[in-house]
Amino acid sequence: MNIGKFLYHVPDKLEYVHVHRFYIVRIDKITSKSKSEVCIGDLKIPVSQSFLSNLKGIHF
Repeated sequence: MNIGKFLYHVPDKLEYVHVHRFYIVRIDKITSKSKSEVCIGDLKIPVSQSFLSNLKGIHF
């Protein structure tokens, strides 16, 4: 299933954020964020410029 279809089928779209062409993450699992990446524990996931605006409303 591609990412677009996944987002269409999740029960609560507000639980996930699209941060990169290849990555969607659960918002409650994000431990930190920057303009270039989000962290889930020790795992660093890149954030592309085109999806950076999706992270603006997320505060920790």
